[in-house]
Order: sequence, then C-alpha cells, then structure tokens
Amino acid sequence: MALASGSLQFYKLISIELDKSIKSSKNEVWEIIDKDYILSLNNELKDKINFLREKGDIGLSLTSEIPLSEPVELRMKHIFSIFTFIRWFNIYF
Repeated sequence: MALASGSLQFYKLISIELDKSIKSSKNEVWEIIDKDYILSLNNELKDKINFLREKGDIGLSLTSEIPLSEPVELRMKHIFSIFTFIRWFNIYF
C-alpha cells in the first residue's frame, strides 16, 4: 500500500508513534502542554480514522483546509505540530 497523503494507514502509524512519544516524554514537557489534552486529541484522531475507514473514506478530510467560516476540527497538521514539539523537546532539553 502506497503511503499517500490520504492514507488512513499512514495516519494510524503516526498516531501509534505519538502514543510512544507521549509515554517516553520527559515530565518537563507536560509543564508546558497538557498531557490529558494531547491524549484526548490522539484518541479523537484514532476515532476519526476508524470512522472514516468504516465509511470507506481515504481520509482526505484529515488534511483539508478549514474554511474560516467553519469551526476548527482536528487535522493532521495539529497532530504533526504536537508530535514535532514533543520530539523536539525530548531531543534538546
């Protein structure tokens, strides 16, 4: 299976790696960001992936732009930002 930007399998792998990063993070990172909130976002991502898979959707909605007139919804760029920050923090601090 090719890992295209709309691949739910790719998003699932990212979610799994985020779980690993959360578990292995230094405690100091949680003084900056809320661990419970990050866990809830990752759980929301897992739920969304399962929902899209059941619908037969490839997950393009997880990378689409959000119109300014619409409420903010979880996107992969939010997950990547969190994932990057946690990894960066663990490397440099």
